[in-house]
Amino acid sequence: MTAPLVACAEPGNDEADDHAAGSAPYGLYAPGTFEQTSFENVDLIYAQLGLESLEQFQDYTLGLIDDLGISWVRIDFYYIDSEFIEYPDYMQKLHDRGISVAGCIRPAFPVATAEMAEFEADVRQLVAEHDDVEVWQMDNEPDLYKYPPAEYVEVFIAMEHAVRDVCPGCRIALAGAAVPFNGGTRDREYFSQVMSGIAARTGESRPFDIVDLHLYGRAGNYVTIPGLMDDYRRLFDANGFDGDISIWFTECATYTGAPSQPPDYPPQTEEEQAAELLKRFATAAAEGAERISWNRFYENHQYGESANGYFDNTGLVYNGLGAEAASGTPAGTKKKAFFAYATLVRKTDGYSLVTRLAPGQFRYEFPDGREPVYLLWAEADAPLPPELGERLSITDFMGQSRETDGIELDSMPIFVENA
Repeated sequence: MTAPLVACAEPGNDEADDHAAGSAPYGLYAPGTFEQTSFENVDLIYAQLGLESLEQFQDYTLGLIDDLGISWVRIDFYYIDSEFIEYPDYMQKLHDRGISVAGCIRPAFPVATAEMAEFEADVRQLVAEHDDVEVWQMDNEPDLYKYPPAEYVEVFIAMEHAVRDVCPGCRIALAGAAVPFNGGTRDREYFSQVMSGIAARTGESRPFDIVDLHLYGRAGNYVTIPGLMDDYRRLFDANGFDGDISIWFTECATYTGAPSQPPDYPPQTEEEQAAELLKRFATAAAEGAERISWNRFYENHQYGESANGYFDNTGLVYNGLGAEAASGTPAGTKKKAFFAYATLVRKTDGYSLVTRLAPGQFRYEFPDGREPVYLLWAEADAPLPPELGERLSITDFMGQSRETDGIELDSMPIFVENA
C-alpha cells in the first residue's frame, strides 16, 4: 500500500506560518537508478563498492533507505524507442518494504502527433502494470530543456487522460519545475504559459493535483522557499485552479566540496550541507509543502559528462571517486547530511503541524499526543519559545542527545524538547 497523502492547508500569517502535513513527508529522488551517467562511470561506481550489477546496487540502496527511515521515493520511467524503461524487481522490493513510489513519466520530446495514440496506449499499460503507484508525474523540467509550453501542454493532456482512464483515483503531478540555481523566474514564466494553456484546453479547476518544485543552488537558498511557493500559488489563482493543489519538492539538494560547475560556487563543508538540508525541509514544511525529497543520496560520477560537477557532489553518501578519494575516504562513507536527514526523520516523521514561530524557530506537533519537537538555530535575535522549560533535551544533527539547563544557538540547527 502507498502511504496516505493529505492535501495542503493554506499558509498562515507571517508571524506564525503553519501547515498540516501527511504522515510520511520525507523521501528520495531516484535511489537505485542512474541518469546522464555513462555505463563506464556507472561500472566504476559499482566497482568502488565491490558490486557487479545494477541489481546489487539497488539492494545496497535499499539498506541505505532503511537506515534513513524515509517512506517514499520518486522513480522515473523513460520512454525510449516506443517503450518504457522499467525496474519491476526493484519496484517490488520497494513495495515489500512499504516504500511508496511516485512515478514520473519521461517521454522523449517532441512526441509527434502521429505517434500520440501509441504513446497514450503505452502510458495506460505502464499505469496498469503498476497499480500500487498512486501518484503519476507528467514529465520533468520541460522549462530547463526548452520545450515550447504549448508542446508540453499537448503531451500533458494526453498523459493525464491516459492515467485517469486507468486509475481514476490516482493523483496527477505537473512536470517538475527547474527553479534557477542563482535566482530568476524563468520557471514561473514558463509554467504561467503552461497553466494558462491547460486551463484553456480543459476548463477544469483541478486538471492536476500537485506542482513539483526543484530547489538546488548554494547553502542559504532555504530563504527563497516562502516567496517561491507564494509565486506558484498566485499562478494557481490566476488560472482559476483549485486552492488545494499541493506543492512538493521531489528534487532538493546542495553540495559539499568545491564543484567545477557552476564556476562561481564557493566550497561548502559537510556541516553546511547538513544544516541546509534541515533548514530547507523545515521551511518548506511550514510553508505548506506536502512532501520533500533529496536528490540524490548516492553521489554520481561525471554526471552529464562533467567532471566534478554540481551533481557529483550533492549526494549524502560518498562514492570514493571524487575529491574525497585523495583523503582516503572510501566509497559508502555517509556524509553528515545523511545523519542529519535520518535524525530529522526519527524526530519528526508523522507530524501533523509545522509552525514557524520566528526566524530559525520551528515547532513540530504530532497527532498521537507526543510532546512537540522544536528545530532551532540562530537566525535573529528572538527569544526562545516560551513553552520551553528550564530543563531541556537537546539532539544534535548527528543524532546525539543530552539534557541541559540552557542552550546557546548557532547556525547549526538542533532539535529541542522539554526534558
